[in-house]
Amino acid sequence: MTVSLQNLPSNIEETYWPDSLPFEGEKYFLSLSCGNSFLHWAFHNAVASGDLEPVLFWRTPTLIAEDFDCDIVDILSRHLPELAHDYIFGEGESPSIAAAQKQANLHDVPRKLSVYIVSSNTDQIGMMSKLLGIIPVRIFVMRGADFFSIDEGRYPSMGVDRLSTLRGAEYLCGFPSLVFDGGTAVTYSAADSDGIIMGGGISPGISTRLKCLHDSTDALPEISIEEFSGKIENAILDKKPLDTFAKDTKDAMMVSVLNEISHSARSVIRLWLDKVGLGKKIDQDAEKNLQEQRRKKMQNTERKVLVTGGSGELITQLLNHESGSIIELPKGSKNENFNVLHTKNLIHFGVSAALLKYGKTQVLKDKKTDEEKVHLKDIVGLRVAKKFADVDVDGDQFFRGTVNKKFIDDDIQMFLVLYDDGDKEHVTLDEVNEMRDIFKEVGEKKKKSKSNSKEPIKSTSDENNSKSNAKMPKKVKKLSSKETKSRARNIKRKENPVHEDMTSNKPKIKKTSQVVLKRSKDVQNKIRSTKGKTTSPATKRRKVETVYDGSLVSKRVAKDFDGNIFFGTIKSYDDSLWHVLYDDGDEEDYDINDLKASIKLYEQKRSSDPEVKGLKKMKSVGEEVNDVSSESVSDSESSDEDYS
Repeated sequence: MTVSLQNLPSNIEETYWPDSLPFEGEKYFLSLSCGNSFLHWAFHNAVASGDLEPVLFWRTPTLIAEDFDCDIVDILSRHLPELAHDYIFGEGESPSIAAAQKQANLHDVPRKLSVYIVSSNTDQIGMMSKLLGIIPVRIFVMRGADFFSIDEGRYPSMGVDRLSTLRGAEYLCGFPSLVFDGGTAVTYSAADSDGIIMGGGISPGISTRLKCLHDSTDALPEISIEEFSGKIENAILDKKPLDTFAKDTKDAMMVSVLNEISHSARSVIRLWLDKVGLGKKIDQDAEKNLQEQRRKKMQNTERKVLVTGGSGELITQLLNHESGSIIELPKGSKNENFNVLHTKNLIHFGVSAALLKYGKTQVLKDKKTDEEKVHLKDIVGLRVAKKFADVDVDGDQFFRGTVNKKFIDDDIQMFLVLYDDGDKEHVTLDEVNEMRDIFKEVGEKKKKSKSNSKEPIKSTSDENNSKSNAKMPKKVKKLSSKETKSRARNIKRKENPVHEDMTSNKPKIKKTSQVVLKRSKDVQNKIRSTKGKTTSPATKRRKVETVYDGSLVSKRVAKDFDGNIFFGTIKSYDDSLWHVLYDDGDEEDYDINDLKASIKLYEQKRSSDPEVKGLKKMKSVGEEVNDVSSESVSDSESSDEDYS
């Protein structure tokens, strides 16, 4: 699950690559994971060293409100080991805001310290922003999409901690990967040899199971972590496993919990190996030479299984030879010896891998100062402008608008621009910067005097204007190859309107109150868009494109269930999910892919919709109904390309 930044402090930034990478020449950066009881910190080598590997780990108790009753600089200082303290405040210097600013200016690159937080705990994130906000710092909250894309198997509700540990497994061992994370819950997550997420599972952790047994019954006793740990240590030291047929209530509770976790994990490993193959062993002499090669190829040839989390060491022992002498194994049973590796800091290696993912092919060049750049938190409400070959009623080629909202489209940060004439367009952050600069040059639109307003407006199709506008794009935008690839399936492939047959016999589209969405240019598919104006002699018929947001509430959809088509209506929209009520009373939430497929199917089966049949019947008997043909024509024209 990804944290929403809407209710977090303003100094928390969304990740946007490559701008969120550590600055070129920065020596260290910080990663942070917020657990239920502890904050887990790591200091990493920055871009200059090439591998971004963590070099120092430490943990501190989670923050509480009372911590901030003391001097905040002293609080931060107490949370830092010597290396981090000296890097931030200066070697031998007393901690202060002035010392931190002075030290930042002395670094090879006088920039802010980059901090990457992996957490879904908004309270801890908020307090961390307050604690770190006193020094020159950039604080980023990592999103699930930073570690894996939808195309790589990530599903919307998958926890960012699971995603980061899975990416950390790639950093240490390569793919395929299997990670067990033991804490309040025990989770496992797997990826195949191509780095595609296979899925995983979640069950109660050891302490959660024991607590649940006590809280949910009257007779079962409470078992403390200390008592539980002591029992395990004695079993290991004495090499006397806990008796499966226990004769003590507490022993019975503990051995059952351990057996459940051990047998479940072993079953998961066997199934994972069945799916990805057994791999092969590598001798120790060859290990060092092949380590770098394996990482480059992203191949976990030895099929190492990684275990992390607070109870990670215990789970590792349960999966080792003879279950680590903790629980009994049946005599003569096959004693599986899995290749299990315990690591305490997998999340931080996941941050390293995520940054390398975006830093391998792009060099961060900070061309603009912090003051010149548009920050994500300041973009909504920003006035922008863009030049098109079309002109408005005053002959102006610059169209002004306002950034209305930001959203994620196929893991790309996008923004919705509402133009003053009512049209819309989706743009990237780089385009927002360009459009902001254009607006600074042209300013707000100046009203024409009455005498000028009576002058006839020249059409863009006039011979005189056609030459000057020949190279001017008609509402098109350029995307990077990365953006083009990830967004191509969501962008309408519309041919250049210059070549449209204006004498076409296709039915004319009735002007409706629905605004037109200006869409982006797909470089590979040569997408073109044009701004049609009712006042221009060269007005061209435009297709109505769909904006995937709350504006689709009340739209009809259809879905195929085992060969039967069920119709329904979108009733509400919340956090990229559309709630659909079917005509038979069933309900379902759609994600963006479900929505597109259901809209496309509806256009194909629209004639079978009971509501449409009812409207046609009412028309046939002379009843007065609203004309819905214009919307159906415009939608159906675009459906084959929009949802392919």
